[in-house]
Amino acid sequence: MKTSSVIIPYRRRHELEVFWTLRQPHLKFLGGFYAFFGGSVEAVDTRIPVRGGQGDHVSLACAAREFLEESGIWVGTHGVRWSEHLRALSPEAFLEDLTKRDEAVDGAFFHAVGQWITPDFAAIRHTSWFYTVDLTELEDSDRLAASLQSEELAQGEWLTPAAALEKWRSERALVSQPVRAVLEALVQGDGRFVLDGREPTRPRNDAEAAPGLRIVPLRTPTLPPATHTNCIIVGDTRCVVIDPGSDRPDELERLFAVIDDHLREGAELAAIVLTHHHPDHVLGVDAVRSRYHVGVWAHPRTAHHLGVSVERELHDGDRIDLGPDSLDVLLTPGHADGHLAFVHERSGVVIVGDLVAQVGTILVDPIDGHMGDYLDSLATIQALAPQAILPSHGWIIAAPEGLLTHYIEHRMAREALVLEALRTRTKATADELTPLAYPEVPSEIWPIASRSVLAHLIHLVETGHALRTKDVFEVRV
Repeated sequence: MKTSSVIIPYRRRHELEVFWTLRQPHLKFLGGFYAFFGGSVEAVDTRIPVRGGQGDHVSLACAAREFLEESGIWVGTHGVRWSEHLRALSPEAFLEDLTKRDEAVDGAFFHAVGQWITPDFAAIRHTSWFYTVDLTELEDSDRLAASLQSEELAQGEWLTPAAALEKWRSERALVSQPVRAVLEALVQGDGRFVLDGREPTRPRNDAEAAPGLRIVPLRTPTLPPATHTNCIIVGDTRCVVIDPGSDRPDELERLFAVIDDHLREGAELAAIVLTHHHPDHVLGVDAVRSRYHVGVWAHPRTAHHLGVSVERELHDGDRIDLGPDSLDVLLTPGHADGHLAFVHERSGVVIVGDLVAQVGTILVDPIDGHMGDYLDSLATIQALAPQAILPSHGWIIAAPEGLLTHYIEHRMAREALVLEALRTRTKATADELTPLAYPEVPSEIWPIASRSVLAHLIHLVETGHALRTKDVFEVRV
């Protein structure tokens, strides 16, 4: 787990204002999200001198260094000031300059207002100190928006905490749970930083990732590197539960606690909705159905695979009316033949199930999947040009055009390897081709990789590049 520091600049004019930034969409951690300044502890932080202040001195050094690098503002014993000179120095030159000037980080300017621990379902985990820095007396603080480090930060702005929350609610701005907690605390505290910085805040392992979208990652028997499957509660008034995928008692209790809280706030649970039939998406269906007396809505093929009748069949082009949180239904087969995706109109987020994952790739197994359909489904989502997508494994992905393109190109590159392997062997089964088509994969993974090879071989037959005789394939001349 990484240690990091987050810096919340603020100033007091007619009202308290904070400065937040939009992170570049290509960043692996919270790319495309609005956030405060900050980053992970680096080796140089153990050598930066710090005088005074709250919290660990290394985290304070990290806060000062990250703030300087990302904003151009240095918080030292000679005061808070703009310093492009220090910002431009290499780490060694930076340390030498501090020694020459007899200067250190002035910890008194950093006020600890919270310590957050990233939940265990996250791909990248942090223990993060949140610090505020008062820039009210800084000359030309409006200059900050034009002084950002462009490699990581696309833009930034001063605004009141209430305006930032309204931007999240109404303008489809993605915001992490800790940032929203800081903003809400400021609004509730009437401009005072009332968070308790003494004890770490451990999130409940669920979050309202966008207005009307509550995500409860549940530990499931899914394929690595994933460990959790997102159960998604859609709707603030009339709501549905998408993919309750765990039957573990402890995980179900966590899910029930979130649903019960939501119902106490006035929501009405309408149904369980399924993206597809795989176990890590449906194992909790019976428990949720029994507890809340609701039916299942799914595609007919999903119902067929599960061997159950559904209360409502969902088809491409259908609409699930939940008031402001309505969902448009898209048939997106390939990973599974009845796979559905859902467009959440209010937030612009597309719930994509197992079409993509934040980490790793998606298995297409010919038992119930189809490579050609899978590529078409990726293209369907890409054509929507969504602002963000929410996969079943991982967190919301902002500006997903690059990821969708990568998935398509990755599949086509793998198919080229399968075809080249087939040319090498002349005639072969999927199992025989797997070591050649997946040279980077250890042998214990070959049985799973072989299913993907078979899916590619079937697609090569369908596109006229190969011939098939039972389980044996050959290149079509």
